Amino acid sequence: MTALKTMHWIRIFGITSTLVFSATLVQPQESSWLSADNSALDTAELLRKDYHGPSSHTLQITDGAFVSAYQDVVRILEGKNDCSDFFGGPEVLEAFDHLGALLRKTYIDKNVGIRMSGEYVIFQRAGSSLRYRVFERAELNGRGPFFGQNSLGKPRAFGIGTFSSNTREARALMLLHELGHMIETSPGHWLLADDGNNDWKSKENSQIVEKHCAEVIRAKR
Repeated sequence: MTALKTMHWIRIFGITSTLVFSATLVQPQESSWLSADNSALDTAELLRKDYHGPSSHTLQITDGAFVSAYQDVVRILEGKNDCSDFFGGPEVLEAFDHLGALLRKTYIDKNVGIRMSGEYVIFQRAGSSLRYRVFERAELNGRGPFFGQNSLGKPRAFGIGTFSSNTREARALMLLHELGHMIETSPGHWLLADDGNNDWKSKENSQIVEKHCAEVIRAKR
């Protein structure tokens, strides 16, 4: 893997992905946290041997619900399915591992799920056509639909695609949505177009991901 760090490949600004959600609509660029309805792992250190050999990454968010969602997406991308093919196959796990390690928990506007912002660097996997960007910051909102609770701890009726917030399916969809903003399909173009501050574009991007991934996401129940 080589990092291209010339100025040509560094963009400044760019909240590229911020899933903003209203009562029933997925709005641009963010995913939220999940409630710990799955068992937590004793450690956030994930050591696995995948299609591309051993890799070890430390997740900074150790909440059991997030770790479980992360693992769900890893299994989806490792598999032979339309969703994995849409993102580029198992080698795209390299990009997803970067996202998982970069994410930090934050508390911002409840309509925001996940937000990636700041400068980014393009990475290219040696001997592969895989190219992806890694942002300076990636934030997972503890008040947003990933967790799906309001300030009183009560559920909110957000929708992420056709899935309800604070569900296993919604969490996987949100993480996959963000991954789509990282994958470069041609210079300056991404698998999912930037949708910051554009609610309808974000909703459309979630629909694109769900079209390819809904079946395998539901199979994780």
